[in-house]
Amino acid sequence: MKNHLTVPVDSASLRLAPGPGALHDAATPAPGAPHKAGRIALPKHATVEQGMRRIFAACLDHAQANAQGFLASDDPEFLHQLRVGLRRFKSALKLFRGVVALPPALQQSFDDVSALLGAARDADVLLLTTLPDIAQAGRHAALLQPLMDHVQADAQEKRSAARAGLQAEEQGMQALHAWVAGKHWRGDMSRAGRARLRKPLAGYARQAIADAHAVVAKRARKVHKLGGHDSASLHRLRIGAKQARYAIGFFADIERPAKAARYARRLAAVQEALGALNDAHVAQTLLAGFAASHPGLAPAAGVVAAYLDGMASAKLNQRKAPWRAMAGHKAARSAHGLVRKGGR
Repeated sequence: MKNHLTVPVDSASLRLAPGPGALHDAATPAPGAPHKAGRIALPKHATVEQGMRRIFAACLDHAQANAQGFLASDDPEFLHQLRVGLRRFKSALKLFRGVVALPPALQQSFDDVSALLGAARDADVLLLTTLPDIAQAGRHAALLQPLMDHVQADAQEKRSAARAGLQAEEQGMQALHAWVAGKHWRGDMSRAGRARLRKPLAGYARQAIADAHAVVAKRARKVHKLGGHDSASLHRLRIGAKQARYAIGFFADIERPAKAARYARRLAAVQEALGALNDAHVAQTLLAGFAASHPGLAPAAGVVAAYLDGMASAKLNQRKAPWRAMAGHKAARSAHGLVRKGGR
């Protein structure tokens, strides 16, 4: 049975009004448009270090290009793209974890900023996507309006905290850029470590993509075995698909375009489906917290949670769930041979 909700949604009313943490005023020029990640130019016959450094720099540049917009604008896309840039950097670190590791102090600074931005983005998704999508389906306007008001206030509070945190960690983020620009990972690196830096990027990329696919395939088989109803397994598969998709994007300059695009589409389908389930899970966690701290919101939170349960169940029971295909031989073949020989 379908769950029906309706709340009149005025998109203008859901804009996040500047609060005390907003770092702009009428005299500050409006920021440009949010920046999306671009293709990373990799040198011909690049070494592991050359490719790694360019990938790291591109991820941080992507984040930096959106940081000022996030501080000065209420456009949620700045926050989204800023967070994507940092997530890509985290994924790149994992991709090259056998070569370099971020120093503990820089890792802490990065983690602190990422946590605040993640909380703000989760609140944005609930306010600007999840609730409006549900609101267009049914008839509980009077019940849900107080919840909408509370979620909007919560989103503003978390956005202000993220802005303050980003500013507080400015020195740490600058040090992160300097670590990449100055190749500071070389510091006390062993001779064997320096030798790994000089190896061809193409060979490293080929193995990295194969390893990423093996992780996705293994997790997809587990999800299939458990019938798609184990939330922890679904979450791990989503993370694996994201990691593999980022890897494909990082090495696009040395891949076979058509083959890489086909495989990336498979990963995107998995990521999109599981991303929707993750959004629903995050929303339910936030709603449970609101209901616990504000009992008057419990009925509305319960209605929304029931709707999200129904949506999740429908996605999990679809006959052609995209993750099922990732466990088979066809997906393995599509992941093989993406990187051109010699890298070009």
